[in-house]
Amino acid sequence: MMRKPRDTRLEWLLLAVVVVIAMHHLPFGGFITYPLMLLDTMAHEMGHGLTALLVGGRFDSLALFTDGSGVAHCASPTGWSQALVSAGGLLGPCVAAFVALVLGRWQRGARFCLVASGIGLFVSLVLFVRAGTAWIFLIPVAAALLWLGLKASGQTARLALLFLSTELSLLVFTRSDYLFTPSATIGGQTMTSDVGNMAAVLGGPYWLWGVLVALASLATLAAGLKLYFWPGPNQRS
Repeated sequence: MMRKPRDTRLEWLLLAVVVVIAMHHLPFGGFITYPLMLLDTMAHEMGHGLTALLVGGRFDSLALFTDGSGVAHCASPTGWSQALVSAGGLLGPCVAAFVALVLGRWQRGARFCLVASGIGLFVSLVLFVRAGTAWIFLIPVAAALLWLGLKASGQTARLALLFLSTELSLLVFTRSDYLFTPSATIGGQTMTSDVGNMAAVLGGPYWLWGVLVALASLATLAAGLKLYFWPGPNQRS
């Protein structure tokens, strides 16, 4: 009788968590975590732009700055759709983490996600980034994602994707102060924050929308973890 393959999903996820924690405490860990912070910003701004397209608006360009801030230049119909565009950016990084968690269940899914992410990041940089200098740091990230998906071993690809998902999840919380401020400094200019825009459109205090977005982020990440551990074959191929 054939033995059932041992389920190693918890082991791989815990290993990714250990790698993330170690990376933040190594003397030169910032060389890796800094580009990932910019990737988090890219996911945020692309969330704005793609949501604008989904509600019938337009996505013109975005800017990425070396201080980790960014701004998406997009437009959408007035009213609730503008609030959706603001929320789309806030939820962008946790949605990316959700997808990485789900596909990180197995090696083939991890390879596919890494390759798709590398291509998507490169295309997004070429098509939409028109200002700022932080994009220079993301070109190597796109190349690394492609290499990991195409050339690295299946186990390495899986660990890399779970590392990426864990880091994005961590950044959702470490950068959550943005959810509770009416304005923010972006590229040296003070602008209304996303929750401030939501409050202006929908009414209510900005912090209320920050709480609701935070809860939505937690629910998204919890759903990703649930699907990651969903009973099923722990595929190696």
